[in-house]
Amino acid sequence: LKNQFTRKNYLHKRFDSFAFFFQKIFTTYNDKMSEQTEKMQTTIATICVNYLYTCAENKFVKDNKEPIYLLGQLSQTPSLVLYKIIGHFYQCYFAGDTEQVLAIKKLIKASNLENILSILPE
Repeated sequence: LKNQFTRKNYLHKRFDSFAFFFQKIFTTYNDKMSEQTEKMQTTIATICVNYLYTCAENKFVKDNKEPIYLLGQLSQTPSLVLYKIIGHFYQCYFAGDTEQVLAIKKLIKASNLENILSILPE
């Protein structure tokens, strides 16, 4: 029990650091995503997806709206579309919309992107 408690505290501290870092990104790029280069948008989108993955894996259900919001602001560039879809997936996942979660997973699988499914929560 002590190891679990210590591990849980460690995860919360690590997440708090990640959350602090993410808040800096959010305040810097909120409503400015489409002005950024494609490379910068990809970098920010990757951080958002990692943040959401960490939230889901560790059952941290608070503070997930901001990365989803940033992902929604990505430009319509084809190379960024998958990030937008993953953002929508997490929006549905955290809202408990099982029907949409399954539909998005089905789309990803039908698109022959099964490796993406491995980074999404069940």
